[in-house]
Amino acid sequence: MKTIFLIFVLLGTVSTVRPQTDSAGTKPGPKAIKSPTGKSVKKPTTKPPPKPKPQPKPKPVAPVNAKLIITISEPESEIFLTSKSGNALGESESVFTGADGAPYSVENLRTGSYTVIVKKPGFIDFRVQIEITGKAAAVNVPLVPAVAYLSITCAGLPDAVIEIVGVGRFTGAVERRPLKPGIYSVNISRKGYLPTNESINIPAHGAEVSKIIVLQPVPVSSLIAEAETAFAARDFARADTILRDVIEIEPENGKANLLLGLSVNERDESGAAAFLIKALRAGESIALDVHVYTDDKRMLQAKLSLDRTYLKIEVPGTPNLNCHIFKQDFRSIEQKVDKQNLRFSLISGNGDNSKNKKTDRKISVYPKYVFLKNKDKDTFCQQGAGGQLRCDAASINIFDLIYGWQTQLR
Repeated sequence: MKTIFLIFVLLGTVSTVRPQTDSAGTKPGPKAIKSPTGKSVKKPTTKPPPKPKPQPKPKPVAPVNAKLIITISEPESEIFLTSKSGNALGESESVFTGADGAPYSVENLRTGSYTVIVKKPGFIDFRVQIEITGKAAAVNVPLVPAVAYLSITCAGLPDAVIEIVGVGRFTGAVERRPLKPGIYSVNISRKGYLPTNESINIPAHGAEVSKIIVLQPVPVSSLIAEAETAFAARDFARADTILRDVIEIEPENGKANLLLGLSVNERDESGAAAFLIKALRAGESIALDVHVYTDDKRMLQAKLSLDRTYLKIEVPGTPNLNCHIFKQDFRSIEQKVDKQNLRFSLISGNGDNSKNKKTDRKISVYPKYVFLKNKDKDTFCQQGAGGQLRCDAASINIFDLIYGWQTQLR
């Protein structure tokens, strides 16, 4: 009896903990909880978060066999092409473009990022990053010279001296001198002209800078005064240099031509007459130291003077040998050679003497540097410092001068 009751109790206990189901076989919901007001309230339940939807995998980008065209402003340039994996030119690390400057093509490139580098001596390296995404891509490369170029000319003066401070000295012109960008001090000078200084800015690599400089001539009066000082000091070479500069500026300047003719004659060089005739034409008067050979075989110092209308010879201390011949009374001039082979000029004309009476005159005119040997009365020529005889050219100058005065000045 006790045994049957124990089994019943056990079965009853098990049935009380078994989950109950409704008539449809589903589990009952949570039991209602009574609120303080006596109403039933359902106990809340926590739902698990929804699972994320799976995202589609990105489709891989298919490689493209693209072509890269590189156009460079300078021929015979070196090209480097690299990608993330390294050299993209195949077996060669770099390639050179042709002398014709045609664009260069790189074939069979895959999509991606590339670096293009172009080099050429004398130019700044070019570098650019490109992205190839299609069948073809292009790069234009304007190479810029690593230096700039400076050209300088001096207007009308091809022998001017141009000094670029810190660079060098040039004569005449500077043509496309390669220089780095910066500001340069330039000095320009030429004899007979006022020197000047220019500050020239070269702004950037590859710039082409050209300058034309105009020098202003030194006032002629200042140059002539300087030449007169040199002439008085018997520095004939210095006087000659200054006067030729003046004549280049003013070819018909009478004072400059006069001094230059006298300077040339003093050095016993031919060519003095051309300058002296220009001086006469400009209204200047000429006075030359000469010698005259008298009928009684004396060699006397004299002064030969010329202007446009007359010729005058004055012998200090011997007034009766003085002669004043107007151009209309002038007959001729002949070049003669004496027994010692020294040249002299024989002047003929109807001239006034010291008593203002006209008479036919023949005068033998020798240059300044001749002298008469005392014993046999022969003529000789003095020697210069260099040992050369100092009579021949001076004799020619006297003849050419008087002949030109007679024939060229009307």
